[in-house]
Amino acid sequence: RDLEMIYKSSTLTFSAKIFKTNSYSIWSQFNLFYSKRYSSIESNYWKSVVQDVFVFNKSVKENLLIDSETIINFSIENDVTNRLINECTSSYNTSLNVLLLTALAYSLKYLTNQTINFVNIEEDGREVLNKETNSQIDIKNCIGSFNIIYPLRLYLDEDDLFMTILNVNETLFNMI
Repeated sequence: RDLEMIYKSSTLTFSAKIFKTNSYSIWSQFNLFYSKRYSSIESNYWKSVVQDVFVFNKSVKENLLIDSETIINFSIENDVTNRLINECTSSYNTSLNVLLLTALAYSLKYLTNQTINFVNIEEDGREVLNKETNSQIDIKNCIGSFNIIYPLRLYLDEDDLFMTILNVNETLFNMI
């Protein structure tokens, strides 16, 4: 909407004032509110994770079990995908994202030989905005991205799949 207004005003006259819609200012106000509300909680998380990520990265470089980069492409058949989405999520009472991150934790254990691994999670900030404001802020006409990226620590319990799922779920829940 903002770009449309700029375009229309620039075709009429060069001296036209450009007015911002309220979406950007509301997004800015939300960020200020969010930072005040969660700064101490997230600060503690970031302090603990950042140091661990540095140690982890150094260890992975020294102990990586593979010696070259490999790209693996795979697909999952529709019936397996349906079972994963419907049966597995209800069996473990969790989301598909948690189950996929759990599978990733086991895969990373195979590559790094470590039970604690880190991944970067990227989310659409619009989802966080809608969750935090109960969808009261209308940003559907906004152009641009509101992505949020943060490191996530994956704890793997080698002996207990259910505990690993709980660990991943709890870690993810505490970050969102």
